[in-house]
Amino acid sequence: MVTNTDRILRLIDPQLLDAMTFDPSDPDLTLGQLINDLPIEKIRDMFSQRLSYWNKQTPQVDRIVDLKVDGSVGKIPVRLYYPSNQQKKLPILIYVHGGGWVKGDLYTHDDIMRYLAINGDVVVVGVDYSLSPEHKFPVAINEILAILSWLQNQGNLDGLDTENIGIAGDSAGGSIAMGAAISLKMQKLPQFSYMLFYYGVFGLRDSSSYRLYGDSNLTLSTRDMDYYYDCYLPDDLKENDIRWDIISATDLSDMPPTFLLAAELDPLLDDSIALAAMLKDDGVSCQLKIYKGMLHGFLNYKNMVSEAKESLEDSAAFIRASNSKIM
Repeated sequence: MVTNTDRILRLIDPQLLDAMTFDPSDPDLTLGQLINDLPIEKIRDMFSQRLSYWNKQTPQVDRIVDLKVDGSVGKIPVRLYYPSNQQKKLPILIYVHGGGWVKGDLYTHDDIMRYLAINGDVVVVGVDYSLSPEHKFPVAINEILAILSWLQNQGNLDGLDTENIGIAGDSAGGSIAMGAAISLKMQKLPQFSYMLFYYGVFGLRDSSSYRLYGDSNLTLSTRDMDYYYDCYLPDDLKENDIRWDIISATDLSDMPPTFLLAAELDPLLDDSIALAAMLKDDGVSCQLKIYKGMLHGFLNYKNMVSEAKESLEDSAAFIRASNSKIM
């Protein structure tokens, strides 16, 4: 019988498999360890260790500014990445990191944010939102909205074009970012300039990609996703709240231009395919690109995997093109 792991090993890009095997961050960490068998702090430590190596040789930005913004449950740490000693105002990209809503921070995604700032010619605003299970849905979404409001109300904030704000996120960060955009639509507030999502979580709980790739020790599993949802969603959750169950939305018209980047061997692949179809059906400009032989989370291996580097180059090109149309 062919298992999901066998199927993935047959199709995975050899560069990615080498990068995953090479990962020297902690020799005691094994692929596919069942995260829901561990304490939450251990899960977070493992994630930070896993990504620490890939954030050691990062591109140099001109400067970094750390600030804190008022939120509903306390101060929200934010980090501004300025790509150059600019002579003009630069557009803004809010970046929402992934990690299943339960892990990750400004350090785990530092390399990605630096790359997008430099190559996208934007000031990236990384958000260290409140994690679950301590702070469940919709706290993180509301914190993104608080950051957006703070940016919009700063006016001439130190060289920033606060009228031109895009948003990006990977995995659960894509869910949070899209939830924030839907909240703006529901409240009839000004939208983001554009949206950029990497292998996002958009609400499917079963699909072809879930069944093909969701039971493997090489990538995100359906058991992992069940754990993440249990941590993130409150017991009194309103059924089909489209801020997290985005695929259940009946109207996505007037959403910003969107670029969806997906991995071929990801259980969440069909989330991106479904969202792309919904956006296009509602008249939204939307691109979908599926990177062959890639697993969930492949973006972190850009220093060893050509498809990962290409995905960031594609992202930067989309950011520059989006901002050139707006300016």
